[in-house]
Amino acid sequence: MKVFRIQPMFLVFGILVLAMSLKSNEVTPQATAASDEKGAKLHQLRKDKVDVLQLIVTYCENGFKKGEISYQQLCDARLPLRRAQLEACAADAERIAVLEKSLKEAKENEVVVQQIEKVSGEMSKMDVQRARADCLDIEIELERLKSK
Repeated sequence: MKVFRIQPMFLVFGILVLAMSLKSNEVTPQATAASDEKGAKLHQLRKDKVDVLQLIVTYCENGFKKGEISYQQLCDARLPLRRAQLEACAADAERIAVLEKSLKEAKENEVVVQQIEKVSGEMSKMDVQRARADCLDIEIELERLKSK
């Protein structure tokens, strides 16, 4: 078994690094105020992002109803919106509400996709399975959050 010797210089250096890191973690009133301002700014930016993505989803939903947008394009718009909504939440209760709403919408969407596929054949089996997979993704995320 090898025994490693620590050079005194490295030991002193390590202690200094540790001391500096502990010193830098001290919270001052100025740092708290700056942090609060940054937090408020970040919260506003997240809210703005949700608003912009909601507009995109609305455009895509309208286009989907008119047959101008594919189901894939609609899904590609909804996923970033859900992520942004979750990121903007401050508490798990808010995240659960977002996921429950998303799940309700996804299940309604799944029914619509199945009906379109059966009636007109405009949707493919892959679109139907994608709609089901979207529901399952949301359900999994919701159960993970609830089980915390």
